[in-house]
Amino acid sequence: MALVRRYSTLLLVVDAYTAADVSANLKGAVTKPMTQKILAALADKNQLTQKAYGKTNIYLAKQDELEDMPEEKLKALAAEHDALVDQIKAKAAEAKTLAQGDTPTDDELLDAIANAKLQIEDYETRLAPLRTGARPISAEELAKLDGEYVRWKNEWTRRRKIFQEVWDVLADPLAPQEAADLEEELGIERDGERENALLKRL
Repeated sequence: MALVRRYSTLLLVVDAYTAADVSANLKGAVTKPMTQKILAALADKNQLTQKAYGKTNIYLAKQDELEDMPEEKLKALAAEHDALVDQIKAKAAEAKTLAQGDTPTDDELLDAIANAKLQIEDYETRLAPLRTGARPISAEELAKLDGEYVRWKNEWTRRRKIFQEVWDVLADPLAPQEAADLEEELGIERDGERENALLKRL
């Protein structure tokens, strides 16, 4: 929401845009339906002007609040615009990377980590009878298990970090209740006691 709020502020000063325009300018980092909701909320708060043309809503800055900007401030706004575009492109590329391939779900990652730990414990138990002359597990098998465990653990940790970074950007300008409402609306499910307990054991 922070991206839409700030980006629309820069754009709407000089022109009028639809939700589809703003979403397109954001390179798809925020979906059109979500952009529509955010712009409508800003209009409800009297921070933007909303005009209906047929079935299409047009948004523009409140003309009576616009100020005559010196050249230095216009240059600063242009620089901020470019920085926001770069940030949007980076987030879009990050989202594209996450969407590529068959990315495992959080539950699948948790199960894979749990299975890897169980396998390690099983092999450790089987190593105990070595003194009796039982066949030892090979270094290759141990290395493979360790690699699988580390891979799934890192994947889970990486996904948690990326989500938290994106959520911090979206929730930063919101009041706690607004952030909670947005989280519920987006269907975000936080890790429960099981996941947090497992993370502490990693």
